[in-house]
Amino acid sequence: MAPATDVEALPGPVLPSATRTTVELGVLGARVRVVLGAAAGATLDERWARCRPETGAVHVDEVTLPQTDLPLSPEMEQRLTERVNLAGIAHAATDHVLLHAAGLAAADGSVLGLVAPSGTGKTTAAIHLSTNGFGYVTDETLAIGADLRVRPWPKPLALVDPWGGPKRLRGPDDLGLGRFAGQLRLTRLVALERDPSCSRSELLPMSTAEAITLLVGQSSSLWRLPTPLRRLESTLFAVGGLRRLRYAEIEEAAPVLEGLLAHDFAPAPCLAPSSLRVFASPVRDALAVDGGLADFSEHGQVHLAGVGAEVWRAALGGVAFDDLVAAVAGRVGHHPDARKLVSAALDDLASCGLIKVE
Repeated sequence: MAPATDVEALPGPVLPSATRTTVELGVLGARVRVVLGAAAGATLDERWARCRPETGAVHVDEVTLPQTDLPLSPEMEQRLTERVNLAGIAHAATDHVLLHAAGLAAADGSVLGLVAPSGTGKTTAAIHLSTNGFGYVTDETLAIGADLRVRPWPKPLALVDPWGGPKRLRGPDDLGLGRFAGQLRLTRLVALERDPSCSRSELLPMSTAEAITLLVGQSSSLWRLPTPLRRLESTLFAVGGLRRLRYAEIEEAAPVLEGLLAHDFAPAPCLAPSSLRVFASPVRDALAVDGGLADFSEHGQVHLAGVGAEVWRAALGGVAFDDLVAAVAGRVGHHPDARKLVSAALDDLASCGLIKVE
């Protein structure tokens, strides 16, 4: 458990200990205790009403806020949200794929995941869809188990201040967002691509390589999974792949997303498990130096050493993942966590543009 820490010094009179209160928050199977002044605690408790700890949730963190008679500032609330989210990620990362995505649930518990970087439309989409028939699951971190079960994280939503001030949190109950019921299971994944000039909302297929590269970039702590790339591949296979939604306004795109959930898609053969192949991306120049490689590509200069260098060398002609692990082990020696180490190196190389996965 992390030590109790002050999130921010808030000016104002310190109240007697009798006015302090504790709010227990649940996040991705974990429990975070927040200690603060009673007046601010009542607001926090109401705003986070959908984030009660599960039975048996593990206590992972405690946050102590200044006990004052002033409300929490928007900045403090945002920092608290980030702290709680990180605590949940640290707890769930060893057995869940954690995507930067909104999650919306249909009446039968089928979950639609909307993947996108921060500030590009996830929250707006979540609000519109969950006030028009869907249940609000999350707008921040979508946690997907190996069996595709989804852990809900229905946190308050950070909304832009129209007057230019800091974002302000509003609870899902205050916004009238729909609730989900029963067991949640991921059914479809969509990458959002908002384009104000787009005249018609459309879903575009993505190759396995494009999908894995995008999901690696929009994930948290992926390296903590035993075989992260294979886990992404099997998840994609189970939900019929990743599709890119090009749209101008979510109101116009909503029927397209509703239709996606309503159709059954057979898993594409190219996404079948064990089909993963790795290719080293071409570089303009490479130089053996200091026991590693200095590569120069369109992304700039990168120095590869150890496992990373051997992975790139072994993938020059394209190689199946299992053969890649064997080749690297043959060069650097066998290791009980060889698959995990090679997967981590692949993630790093993919982020530098030096590896493609198909």
